[in-house]
Amino acid sequence: MRREFLFADDLADACVFLMNIPKDQFWSKVDAHCSHVNVGYGEDLTIRELAELIKEVVGFEGDLEFDQSRTDGSPEKMLNSKLINRLGWLPITNIEHGLDLATKEFIGRGPIR
Repeated sequence: MRREFLFADDLADACVFLMNIPKDQFWSKVDAHCSHVNVGYGEDLTIRELAELIKEVVGFEGDLEFDQSRTDGSPEKMLNSKLINRLGWLPITNIEHGLDLATKEFIGRGPIR
């Protein structure tokens, strides 16, 4: 199973970016019959890779256990973000940095920006 993650600040930035695009520029790149815009990071990782990364970021030294009897669900969930990329927007926060920021915020050390 693979999943794509996007840092919340990048999503907020993408929304502001889209709101500020002149309408004629937007509609020149968008099909009126399919006008939704996906916003994604463009890379995915397995749930195991995510768990290992979280383990590293938070400094957990124990073992991870995975329940192999559970169903995997959809094998891949990655967005097609080509439209917003063609419009000129790209995310800036990779998963490692996003987890580091979120962890520091959660445990009260504040963001490291």
